[in-house]
Amino acid sequence: MNWISVKERMPDKDQEILFFDAKYQHIELGNFMGTDWHPFWADDHIKQGDITHWMPLPDPPVIVECSETFTYDSHTCTPCKHYGECVTAKYLEYAQQAPE
Repeated sequence: MNWISVKERMPDKDQEILFFDAKYQHIELGNFMGTDWHPFWADDHIKQGDITHWMPLPDPPVIVECSETFTYDSHTCTPCKHYGECVTAKYLEYAQQAPE
C-alpha cells in the first residue's frame, strides 16, 4: 500500500484512512469530511492545506483459532482470503507432524 498525494486524488467522504499532517509531521488515523480532515483522537479538524498524502487502511488481521479437536470438513472450511486455502487444515497437518 502506498501513500496517495492529495494532488492526485482525494479519499471518499467519511472513509477511514491514514493521512499525513505535513505541518506537524504526524501520521493521523481519521477520516476525510469532504472539505477537511478529522483525526479520531481530537474533536477538531485539520485544514486541508496541511494534509499532503493519505492511504486507505489495511485489511484487519486474520485471526484463526484452531484446536486439535477440530474436525476438518472441506465443505464447511472456508478458504482464507489471505492464504487461499483452509488455514485450519494446514494447522492440523502441522500439529500432527510436530514432535512431542
